[in-house]
Amino acid sequence: GGYHGKSTLLEALELGVYNHISGDGREYVITESTACKIYAEDGRFVKDTNIAPFFGQMPGNAKVECFSTARASGSVSQSTGIIEAVYSGSKLLMIDEDTSATNFMIRDEKMRRLVEKDPVIPFTDRVRELSDMGISTVLVIGGSGEYLKYADTVLLMEDYEAKDKTDCVRKILQEEPDTDTVVLVEKSNNWTKEKR
Repeated sequence: GGYHGKSTLLEALELGVYNHISGDGREYVITESTACKIYAEDGRFVKDTNIAPFFGQMPGNAKVECFSTARASGSVSQSTGIIEAVYSGSKLLMIDEDTSATNFMIRDEKMRRLVEKDPVIPFTDRVRELSDMGISTVLVIGGSGEYLKYADTVLLMEDYEAKDKTDCVRKILQEEPDTDTVVLVEKSNNWTKEKR
């Protein structure tokens, strides 16, 4: 729920990459040193970036393998941020639903059926692939239960206290009839740096 400490916890994890000073209150927050916060940045500059892991095509047949724009959309900027983090060696992506491009993060079955020619390959279609590459994701959510089926661990923030709800979520997912078709995306070979 709102105002229970989700974003605050993520901010603490962000700061956990830095060395601590004894007594500064951060002694219990230590984060993977390569961790990177990812968010949508409408209007950011993108130059010669391979966005193929997250885009099948672009309007005007722009090349997704070497994409450039002076004013990226939220979904292009967020995917670019992930690609830059992966190529720079990050082993942990930190994402807050509140600062993300919704159409990039997830697409449910109803929208997949309605919008057949959407160029965006949502993050949920690639999160397992990233995990297989040794890259973890901490995702702060409060609005969509769709993400839960992709989670290895679920922590519920309540009054700024984290509670492990992984088993509870697994029960909920087993009890609900699966009305959505899981779309399997072939492992991408697009995660390769191209020399320019």
